[in-house]
Amino acid sequence: LVESTTSRTLLLTDSHKMIQCTNSGAVTITVPPQASVTWAGNEEIEVLQHGTGQVTIAPGAGVTLRTSRSLASYSQYSVLCIKRIASNEWIVYGDVE
Repeated sequence: LVESTTSRTLLLTDSHKMIQCTNSGAVTITVPPQASVTWAGNEEIEVLQHGTGQVTIAPGAGVTLRTSRSLASYSQYSVLCIKRIASNEWIVYGDVE
């Protein structure tokens, strides 16, 4: 579990962990490109909106995020999961808005 009180860009050390966002204001979690972080083939990161601030997953330069709905959490205690499916392509799923 990695606690985060502010917006942040993901790090390789976040892989296979849960980012717990505790802010009362909106939080943006940015997925950096492969050129910035040497992601492995099976990366998966969970993001928990623990505070009242909505969490949005944002793509870094050259990153594509796929989702069936939106890139934002639905409400407090929502969990989003981001999974790498190609070099700069991720799927976002879970309790999205």
